[in-house]
Amino acid sequence: MTDRLNLTVTIDRALAWAEGDSVRYVVATLAGTPSVDAARVPAPAINLALVIDASGSMGGDKLENAKAAALGVAERLGPEDKLSVVSFADDVVVHVEAQTPAGEAMTGIRAAIGALRTRGSTNLSEGWLIGAECVARAARDGGVNRVILLSDGAANAGIVDPAELAVHAAELARRGVTTSCVGIGDGYETPVLRAIAESGGGRLHDAEVGSEIVDALMGELGEIVDLVAQDVSITLHAPATAKAEFVGSAPTQVGAGSLSVSAGALLAGRPRTCVFRLTLPAGRVGDTLLFGVSARGAAPGGALLDVRPAEASIDFVEGARNTKQPRNETASMAVADAWHSEIVRRAAQLNRKGERRQARRFVERELQFFERYCSGLPQAAPLVREIIVLKQNVDREWDERTRKEMEVSSYMKESNRADYRPARANWSTRLNDGK
Repeated sequence: MTDRLNLTVTIDRALAWAEGDSVRYVVATLAGTPSVDAARVPAPAINLALVIDASGSMGGDKLENAKAAALGVAERLGPEDKLSVVSFADDVVVHVEAQTPAGEAMTGIRAAIGALRTRGSTNLSEGWLIGAECVARAARDGGVNRVILLSDGAANAGIVDPAELAVHAAELARRGVTTSCVGIGDGYETPVLRAIAESGGGRLHDAEVGSEIVDALMGELGEIVDLVAQDVSITLHAPATAKAEFVGSAPTQVGAGSLSVSAGALLAGRPRTCVFRLTLPAGRVGDTLLFGVSARGAAPGGALLDVRPAEASIDFVEGARNTKQPRNETASMAVADAWHSEIVRRAAQLNRKGERRQARRFVERELQFFERYCSGLPQAAPLVREIIVLKQNVDREWDERTRKEMEVSSYMKESNRADYRPARANWSTRLNDGK
């Protein structure tokens, strides 16, 4: 647990040309400050629903591995924890609702999980929302209330629009029920599961093969134990004359002079960094633009955590001084990482839609500015090389696994999440191999 959240802010360059149209980046990092008596604070109780796709495409080792993973989760839960198990296809079945996996209840849980069979099509939204209802009915103050949704295919019944699903996920998160997703194989819809996970305050896992489902669920349980804060948001407060953009894919909300990013859950030892791109207006030499960053987050039990706001400033100077200024290399590398992830994610999305000409224009334009920005940053050289590989291959139609590896890698980097899968060749190697 934590006493409070620690927010720090840096700017890649602290000076701007007074003539206007300078681009600067604000880098905000949020981390948990350990409590002095953290060792005496008990882990929060877990109220968990496993919502398992049981449609026909889950036949064979996918469902068997999902069942094995569900049973592994049940065996790791403690005497204060609650487990629900829901499956969905054309219909939705609640097999277990809010039971503590011990004694006779554990015997029943094992039997219910073992009896799962495939059937019908994929009403993902209905299964997920009923699982969330199971969690909401059993919610207790001071605990972690979470749904983990496992699916391998396209939702073809119920709500299927990612934007609409994101709205429901965000509303559940505001009510204290968060959602993580496990995408299985190559057929799941990345935009759908990512929308639910990001707006739902959880995270997205990728399980290319059935055996990786177990790794994903065990990793998720470990993250629940390491949870510092949930419902985290980081907000940039900027003068109305400055244009602000978030470099990333997390849900954002624009207000009067503010840009807020929903950052989901914050884990111990894994700070969350948000990068904001600012296009500055003209100013007089000697003038200063002030920027503020605030953050909020709640402890697993719902209590708001203390976050001290941070400020930064940019001074307007003449052209020569602006050109010669040094830059903050740590902040600049954070910018390069976020920008690289944004390019990769967007290229994968365009390729999936078959918009390869638009993808080429996008990558060529971004590479021109990205390469210039990374000049003088030795650590950024591998990132530039990967975008060059991307440009060389962007005209081809990629296989779905390559697209998923691109989107998963960008997600992991942006959200500072662990990848629980075995090591594998990255997406740029796959592109060079003609995948």
